[in-house]
Amino acid sequence: MATSGSPSGLFRPEMMRILIVEDEAMVAARLERLIRGYFGDREHSLTVADSLTSARDELVSETPDVVFLDLNLNGRDGFELLNEAVAGPFHTIVVSAHHTQALRAFELGVLDFVPKPFGPARLEQALRRVEQRRSEARPDTERVELEHLAVKKTGRIELVPVAAVRTIQGSGDYSTLHLDDGSTRLHSKTLNTLEQILPARFARVHRSYLVDLRRVIELHAASGGRYWLELDGGARVPVSRSRIEEVRGLLLD
Repeated sequence: MATSGSPSGLFRPEMMRILIVEDEAMVAARLERLIRGYFGDREHSLTVADSLTSARDELVSETPDVVFLDLNLNGRDGFELLNEAVAGPFHTIVVSAHHTQALRAFELGVLDFVPKPFGPARLEQALRRVEQRRSEARPDTERVELEHLAVKKTGRIELVPVAAVRTIQGSGDYSTLHLDDGSTRLHSKTLNTLEQILPARFARVHRSYLVDLRRVIELHAASGGRYWLELDGGARVPVSRSRIEEVRGLLLD
């Protein structure tokens, strides 16, 4: 079931595209009503899926900006979809009565966990967080630290430990994770999105690179005002001149 806040197909960059994955019709209707009330006259699109199958279909046909996900869908475990969703180029907010699963969800990289039953104020807080993430570079310091990055592979999802990631290189709409064992993984989130959800030790040292500062051995200056970081293991990563003072400060902390 799909509804839209503007004519179909007329998505502007500032429009928020939302997918609700909820099998209880009354809860889905309440989510839809409160979300529409939050946005008011601002353009947005909103789609409701009542099963894992229909949710997967929606994610294939149109990439949302945010997914509101229940963890119990007609008896099926919403973590099936969550493992896939956190590998996608969008934010995920879990809405669930299974409060004990909050830590597990945060460790997979969800943006928020809204416990059922929820009120308008709590849902507005989650929506504000989404909007902030679209304009800010860092998440709340109170947020549970991300432990895994979910990477899509043929027919499955691989959970890559964040602790094994040394550097991340931007590759257009994707990012390449460089791991301790010398292997790489292609992630479907952009470098900007990963910067928002990763622990603060991952610093943006260049428009194309995030680096785990714990891996840095030394900052080097080269001719022509160029700078680069030497990492443990011998890898080198360039540092932008526009970011050099910030990087110096981070290394001194």
